Amino acid sequence: LLAPLWKNGYRYLALETLGTDDSLINNRGYPLKNSGYYLKESSYGNMVRKALQLGFKLVPYESIQASDNLRDSMQAVNIYNRTFKVDPLGKVIVHAGYGHISEMNGSTFKAMGFYLKRMIGQDLLSIDQQVMMDRYDERKLHPYYLFVKNNYDFDEPIVLLDEKGKSFVDPVNLFAVDIQVYHPKVKFINNHPLWLFTDKQLYELPKSFIKKYDGFLLQIVKKGEDLMATPVDQIVARKEATLLLTQGEYLILLIDKNGSLKGKVSAIAD
Repeated sequence: LLAPLWKNGYRYLALETLGTDDSLINNRGYPLKNSGYYLKESSYGNMVRKALQLGFKLVPYESIQASDNLRDSMQAVNIYNRTFKVDPLGKVIVHAGYGHISEMNGSTFKAMGFYLKRMIGQDLLSIDQQVMMDRYDERKLHPYYLFVKNNYDFDEPIVLLDEKGKSFVDPVNLFAVDIQVYHPKVKFINNHPLWLFTDKQLYELPKSFIKKYDGFLLQIVKKGEDLMATPVDQIVARKEATLLLTQGEYLILLIDKNGSLKGKVSAIAD
């Protein structure tokens, strides 16, 4: 979604994961594993790379406050001060975990979404993507999701509409979010989720290589990036192992079971 949102004038991407320690990320053009807690993970790192390639300005907004109410209110203050306050006409995407996007005026807890909506004086478009998801244990499925899963065939994310054409939201979240996305059951190819294949290809590692480094964590970083860069893919070497990459030159970092870097190998994906 980043490319079409950029074309529609969005220029700021506020990410909960970012800390304030990595002040160079916008200039560097890629994240480091210590740029933020979730940026140890490849998919998140690749999203950040794409945003920076398009020209988005990344905005850190996490608060160090311990209590939830104060934490969320300070998150909203940080977003406002770093975007709308300096660019009142700017368009901002906020990526947040779990309930932080809630616009609900709760009696005991108010989330970042509530405070931000009040600060900027306009409505937000809040999109929940974490409630209506498949689970390995069906007992943990949201009952609405279970109904949709059992009665409709869908292999792409969908949004349910009511009889008036408005996005249907479950009663618990009715005043918290505007849209709930229903994600299909995840399918895998060679242990990679199908939704990751949009612009990538599978590359099989030689069996002799896998045998030599059996049990090692293989972290794939782009050639020319810092060795501390968020890997574009990472797997544990087993009997069969495939990487999911775009074309380019890479380094495979060989991490042993103690977490120590034991070497690196050049690789080309063509």
